[in-house]
Amino acid sequence: MAGNATFNGMIMWEYFPNVGDVTNNSGFSAIPVGYANLVSNIFTGSYKYSTFWTATSLETDDAMAYYKYLIYNQPDVYTGTADKESFGASVRCIQK
Repeated sequence: MAGNATFNGMIMWEYFPNVGDVTNNSGFSAIPVGYANLVSNIFTGSYKYSTFWTATSLETDDAMAYYKYLIYNQPDVYTGTADKESFGASVRCIQK
């Protein structure tokens, strides 16, 4: 069984349930697309990680920033740091 991802009523892409709960019943659903190594142009972690930039740079180094990541089969949210020029993560706007 597949479902379609839509934006303003337009189908953007098709996805499959092996990526997890896409019903948004929890109030927050994230499709695990992984992250990108921008130096070698390789995507890693598809179907395993959801990785998102935060709005916070490191106080000691503007080239580095924090990101949050979720692992598909674990309930926790983790924090990491990465170089903004070589690490690619998703961006998600969250309304309070």
